Order: sequence, then C-alpha cells, then structure tokens
Amino acid sequence: MSSKLPINLEVVSEKAPEKTPVKALVKTPVEPSEKPSEKTSEKIIIEIRKNRNITIAELSRIADVTTRSVERNLKKLQESGRLERIGPDKGGHWSVKEDE
Repeated sequence: MSSKLPINLEVVSEKAPEKTPVKALVKTPVEPSEKPSEKTSEKIIIEIRKNRNITIAELSRIADVTTRSVERNLKKLQESGRLERIGPDKGGHWSVKEDE
C-alpha cells in the first residue's frame, strides 16, 4: 500500500536581471613592469648572492617555479654574462658578475 504525500510547489517568477554592457566588463590593460622570467632571474641572482652554493632545487622552491624554469633562467643569465659557473656541476659554485 502506498500513500501519497501532498506536494506543495510554489512558482516564483522573477524579472530577468539587467544585462551589464560588455564595455563595462572590459578591464583596461596594464603593462607589467617586468616579464615573469625577468622577475625569476632577479630572484635567482639575489639568492645566489646570498649563497653561491645554492642548488637548482632550492632556487626552484624559493622562486616558486619548476626546476626546469630555473635551469632555463640560469642558462639565459650565463649567456648574457651576468652569471658564471665556477667548477663542476657537483662541488662548484656560482659567481654573479656585477654590472659595470
């Protein structure tokens, strides 16, 4: 035996919300002062100045980027002459070339 329960439904009619003009939603572009890779490079330089024996893994954690990103930035810094690796990969250290 099944019993039927009364179902009370209330129909609510709302007016459709006003549409916001598209122009009001567009934000004015702001030119960033630096590219993200430039910011990462600067973080890397600062940290190497603090600790010339710092590892790529440590730089990755500090700069909040992947180890691959750190490797790319280190390569660019070396190619631009701002950074030099002294000694072997293991046991060597970094040398920051000061702006002249």
